[in-house]
Amino acid sequence: FMGGLKTLARLGSAGVDARTLRGQPRPRYYRNGPALATGIARADSLSNRTNVGYIDEMNASTPNLAAVTEIVRQNRSCRRYKPNVHLTRDDLEALVDVARLTASGSNCQPLRYRLVWERAECERVFPHTRWAGRLGGWRPSADEQPAAYIVVLAAPKSGPTIQADAGIAMQTILLAAVADGLAGCMLGAVDRPAIQETL
Repeated sequence: FMGGLKTLARLGSAGVDARTLRGQPRPRYYRNGPALATGIARADSLSNRTNVGYIDEMNASTPNLAAVTEIVRQNRSCRRYKPNVHLTRDDLEALVDVARLTASGSNCQPLRYRLVWERAECERVFPHTRWAGRLGGWRPSADEQPAAYIVVLAAPKSGPTIQADAGIAMQTILLAAVADGLAGCMLGAVDRPAIQETL
């Protein structure tokens, strides 16, 4: 899978200053810049709340922490793929459908997705991708290339949290892929103008 946005280089700029988190110790990795914060509580402690955003009840079929941890553990940045595997538009839409449920800054929902699954189009996209940059120009061979791509795009006037929004969505896509027996890799090193012209 290919994320059409830069990797999360400046997430802190969209975060909350750790000094404002009342009663919370400053994380050891925190220096002088802002840090991200996540509010977490047990679902049963929120059952009497009626405000939007609170969980009223948990579905009994919700995976437990161990199940989620196992999916995260199985997820890898896969750079070699099995030949003769074909993914359909429906396969990719199912993954994007999971990603659309994730949070975005101010609930702006600024992401758009371009699905690439037809072999001829995949072959046009591949030359504009770069893989494992630290390995000095290594690329998957002709029979190891991805069977599909999901290009993540930002809508105009996306706002300051677009990189965080994209990272959340792309990681969710990869985790959903693992749960469905697939594998992928988030790519930021791509030739954006060339891909835009190709697609």
